[in-house]
Amino acid sequence: EGPDTGLGASAVAADPINNLLIVATGGGGGGTKFRIFNRTDNGNVKPKMVIGGPRSLGGPFTIYPQKKLIFATDRVAGEMASDDSYLGIWSYEKDGATAPIWRIGGPHGVFQMPRGVALDVKNKSIIASDKRLNSVLTFYFPDVF
Repeated sequence: EGPDTGLGASAVAADPINNLLIVATGGGGGGTKFRIFNRTDNGNVKPKMVIGGPRSLGGPFTIYPQKKLIFATDRVAGEMASDDSYLGIWSYEKDGATAPIWRIGGPHGVFQMPRGVALDVKNKSIIASDKRLNSVLTFYFPDVF
């Protein structure tokens, strides 16, 4: 039992608690956008809300349905590595180009090329990987849980 994870630029996570689908689309210069739909939507349906920004959220993301949170890595588009990279936590109760509620890393933080994120709910921790550092990092973050 745990949150669904999506992989890649067109990833999907299912929120069974709130009966929603979170779809990550885009990337590159326009940035990734998280589009939130009702799980039972069908056809050409406008999303309930869109969360996004100018930067490229990089790759896999995960959600924490109990608090409607998205965990995703953010890095400077086109950069091989950057001290401005971070792991951000967004609420999918707030629509638009919103800043993350919480950030881990950047500027000049711990990440250079973040690539993945997972949650350890039991231990109130966030686990993230960094390609450039060749590391898996664990952050105790009880405020999120």
